Amino acid sequence: MKLYGDVKELMREPECALVLSNHQSDVDWAVAVMLAARQGPHGNEAGYRVMVKHVIHFVPLFGWYVFQVRC
Repeated sequence: MKLYGDVKELMREPECALVLSNHQSDVDWAVAVMLAARQGPHGNEAGYRVMVKHVIHFVPLFGWYVFQVRC
C-alpha cells in the first residue's frame, strides 16, 4: 500500500491516525468504536471515515447504514 500526501501538514494536526484492520479478532471493532467516540458527541464526518468492501452494501440493515454514511 502506498500513501500519498503532505506529511508536514498532517504532522501539524493535533491528532491523526490511519487504522487498517482485517478483523482477525473482536478487538478490531472496539478500536473503531473508540476512534469514533474521540470525535465527540456530535461526531465529525470529516474526521472519521470507514471503508468497506462493496459486497457489504448488500447485507441487510448494515448495507443501508453504510449507504447513509457514505462508506
